Amino acid sequence: MTTYSNSTERLVTFHVGAMSRELALAGIEQFGGETAFNDVAMSIVENGFDIDVDGYCTEEDFEDFFTNNKQDILSFITKTARKLHFSCSFDMIAGLESMNGMLTMEEVAVALYDDDSENRSQVARAVTLLVGESLAYAYERQAEFDRNRSAVSA
Repeated sequence: MTTYSNSTERLVTFHVGAMSRELALAGIEQFGGETAFNDVAMSIVENGFDIDVDGYCTEEDFEDFFTNNKQDILSFITKTARKLHFSCSFDMIAGLESMNGMLTMEEVAVALYDDDSENRSQVARAVTLLVGESLAYAYERQAEFDRNRSAVSA
């Protein structure tokens, strides 16, 4: 069992919003573990996902992450789509920048639920990147909270 720093424990407990603690920790591990994720998170916040994740994730890794966390991911994307006022989670995923408008929401729906879908790899990559990006912004919110708390106590 991996032990995490107090900072990461606070992140996955208080700052991840619609994401489950289990999915948040799996996402951190997916992007290289706690130390590496701190660097990845700052790059995502500063540059968006215009970074090279190949050092952290292969196509097989994306699919494994999706398969191993499918229920938590489906719950997360459903809650996130509602919060962002999308008609449904399939529409939200189809509109992600990492999807480049290549799939319809119907094709996304099939890929999410059919393990043999020809689009499964593309959708697995998109939702894994969505988890990473959401974690990165949660990391940034936590850093801002910590900075504000330090300023008040100084």
